[in-house]
Amino acid sequence: MSDESAPVQLSPFTVSSTSDVGYQGGDTTSGSRFNTSLKDTPAAVMVITPEFLSDFAANNFEDMTAYSPNLQLDFQDANAAANPAFLGQSDFPTTAFRIRGLAASVSVDYIETYVPMDGYNTGRLEVASGPNSILFGFASPGGLVNVSSKVAEVDRTRSRIRAQYGSWDYKRTEVDHNQVVLPGRLALRLNGLWEDADSWREFGFNRSNRGAASIRYTPWKTSAVTVNYERGHIEEFITRPFTALDARQLWLDSGSPTKDVATFNAKPDQDQGMNRISRIVFVQGDGAGEDSYFLRGNYLESTYETLNTTTLPAANRVGDTLLSEEEMPYEANAYGRGATKHNDFDRVMARFEHRFTDNIVLDVAVHDEKAHVTGLTPQGPAISLKGDPNLTLPLATGGSLQNPQAGQQYMEELWWLDESYFRNRVGRAALSWTVDLGPALGRHNLAGMAEIARRRQTTHKDREMLVDANNIPIANAMPENAANRLYRRHYITPGDYSTYYAGDGTEPASFTANGQTYRSRYVHSTYAGNDIERSIDTLLIATQSFFWQDRIVMSGGLRFDDITYDQHEGGRYTADDPAVISGERLLNELTFLDRIDQRYVYHPTTFTLGAVWHVTPMLSLFFNASNNDSQPSVVKLILPDRTLPPLVEGETQDAGFMLNLLEGKMFLRVTAFETSQLKTLVAGLRTDDTNPELPSNRILTALRDTNHITAAEYQDRFIPDADQGFLSATGDVVNRGVEASLWLNLTANLTGVINYSHTKVDRSGIYPEFDPWFAAQKELWLRDASAGSVVTESGQTVTQEISYLETQARGVRIDNDFGFGERPDKANASLRYKFGDGSLKGLFLGGGVRWQSAMKIGRELTGKDASGNNTYGKTYYGKETFNSDAFIGYRRPLEWGGLDAEILVQLNVTNITDEDVFQVLRYNNDNSGAQRGLLGEPRSYRLTVGLEF
Repeated sequence: MSDESAPVQLSPFTVSSTSDVGYQGGDTTSGSRFNTSLKDTPAAVMVITPEFLSDFAANNFEDMTAYSPNLQLDFQDANAAANPAFLGQSDFPTTAFRIRGLAASVSVDYIETYVPMDGYNTGRLEVASGPNSILFGFASPGGLVNVSSKVAEVDRTRSRIRAQYGSWDYKRTEVDHNQVVLPGRLALRLNGLWEDADSWREFGFNRSNRGAASIRYTPWKTSAVTVNYERGHIEEFITRPFTALDARQLWLDSGSPTKDVATFNAKPDQDQGMNRISRIVFVQGDGAGEDSYFLRGNYLESTYETLNTTTLPAANRVGDTLLSEEEMPYEANAYGRGATKHNDFDRVMARFEHRFTDNIVLDVAVHDEKAHVTGLTPQGPAISLKGDPNLTLPLATGGSLQNPQAGQQYMEELWWLDESYFRNRVGRAALSWTVDLGPALGRHNLAGMAEIARRRQTTHKDREMLVDANNIPIANAMPENAANRLYRRHYITPGDYSTYYAGDGTEPASFTANGQTYRSRYVHSTYAGNDIERSIDTLLIATQSFFWQDRIVMSGGLRFDDITYDQHEGGRYTADDPAVISGERLLNELTFLDRIDQRYVYHPTTFTLGAVWHVTPMLSLFFNASNNDSQPSVVKLILPDRTLPPLVEGETQDAGFMLNLLEGKMFLRVTAFETSQLKTLVAGLRTDDTNPELPSNRILTALRDTNHITAAEYQDRFIPDADQGFLSATGDVVNRGVEASLWLNLTANLTGVINYSHTKVDRSGIYPEFDPWFAAQKELWLRDASAGSVVTESGQTVTQEISYLETQARGVRIDNDFGFGERPDKANASLRYKFGDGSLKGLFLGGGVRWQSAMKIGRELTGKDASGNNTYGKTYYGKETFNSDAFIGYRRPLEWGGLDAEILVQLNVTNITDEDVFQVLRYNNDNSGAQRGLLGEPRSYRLTVGLEF
């Protein structure tokens, strides 16, 4: 029973699974835009078939692509900082991934999407490696995973119901009903999903309610109209794939000393693991004997190591270090129960296909997708476990408090609300023409496509602040000011790991001081989220030609895109704004205006060109060259003008061979590739050692105050705090390697696929935007001969600050040309056998194994060179990964009351051997502990019960 039968297929741009055999895909549109056999496709494409999705109970992206060639999930482990802060944010997809070591994209029916894919409404997937202009001109260079939606079928009425139950109280129900209204003419298909699942980690959960409808109407054999609609709500827990940082080890080693902040003495106290800080803090009690109260003012906190620079210079510090499993088990979750993400979405697609003649077909489609995504989390990418050295605490309500938790441990963090509104509207029309010019000149498919795409994405990043009853901030008239921020603290109960979290950002917080009541609320705090409208107008020409009795197949395409990015200007709410009057927003709160602040216009021309030569019925050779462009980050800025990064450019050259053995029962494809991602973001410039804003602003301030530059020049060159933390560096990544896939259909009962890949990463051209920025700045700074000797607030001269900036830039380049994160070798194999005869008929079993080689996670820091940059020794590698999965199931026909039905019972086991849960991503500075890591899911079980009729 195929989910994807297509009795009426008018468009050459549409592919179904009717030619798929077991785990081997038959046809694809991902190589040439035309429905083409995979053996005639020069581009590297792998199909994930409906049978594979069913056997491996693949419900989400990670499940679906687990056995893809040269694909891995992206936790920013390839970045030098290895800081997966993107997880859970509203302006990033739920799952990021890399193909061939480079960022890749996902689409639904070849339209970019903001909605997480799910198996309940998925027909098949196509994984296309490398940039491919005619497939998707504006996508990530690593490749594209395209999901084909289930559509109504006009040939027969049928229904399917599936229920799944599994580890950690996993519950899921799918309904799929296809109703033929007019045989061969009109059909309606309804798909529904309800999912409620907990997690192996504390507080984790995922809840989904989604529904989809599809109508297909074929008024004539030459025409068809299809309309698909989906609506859903997804609620899930946000966390980071590691535990928490240790911020108390030196304090513990010193005997957990306690004292009053008034007696703080920097040098001796910092050497005992204590430091002074000033914040407004909401101490959240547990409601069962522990009271809640507010702090405001100076207090002490513990440290992992001494912060005294005369005792331990900053360059020699060990740095952030994660707690060990014994100190905080991996099941514990520092983000607490309040960290959640909500995604409300709906999308509609309408398509019209018409065949004018046997050779000319028109395909017109429109798509409209809307999504509203919110994420509430602690702000820090990693929460710290701290000790409380305070004998007394400063109360926000006045006076002080004899600290009832002196000497205890806690977690504390600022919370933020990350919110995005997304709308994507696409209209496209394609016309194809097939012409056969005879044996000498071959037959040809020609197509032209015009597309208009309009997308707007608005992202607000809100921090939690305190305001009074009149919505006036507690300390500073500018609502986003740090003095207004509210931090949340939660004391742990040692050994009770369900208490190891940094408060709950959903709990209302208020207190009264000096007759004024203050309450917490989330306030727009930066423009860095951006409000951007993107317009793309596209013209595409695609060709596919068959020569010499189809022994030579050539495909190509040329794509012209006009791309405009309009970045809206940032401003503030005014007193007469209705949102301020209603209390929805605060006076002076940051917002985006209707005016366009920056406009970026691009006119890329991209291409695809490939050929397959079937040398013999068994041996084929192929070559493919292609490129494309990718969207720049809308939340990052680069020098010299702190604008959006340029378009990311992707290029690839593939060559290889295919072997068709045993009359198609074995099919081998081997590809050698060179795929590059140029002008891509390679590093954030956030830390003191990399952020050019800090020394640059110090220089500007000192020169303005000494009249070496004017106030206007100062203002023109000054980098505002709102941009700090969003500055990034770009660079080029060129990956070379080989990929091999072997599909097996040795008998009607046995199917499988084996994949292997080797990838070598080369990073170069890092931080090129620094040089023109620095040259222009330096010219101004040293315009006066005496300016170099001016002393800045750091105590350094302008000349010394300039030298420091050059050292910074060299450091960024040295630290980011290393090739972190990529696993050079990957291999996986999946297999299924089903019994077709005898007493075991209906029984099937199978499974798979997945292996990836170790990745670079760090280098030995041996010291500093003459210019102050790090020098390195040996390379440190993480662990290899190995996972195995298995399934066993039983399908049996069921005839009852004239009903022709089939029942299914299936058990899946994931990570059979329960491999190590924790993997180190980065060591701390002296390699004594992990600074970042990844947590994987332990062994899990899933039982599926289904009925199809």
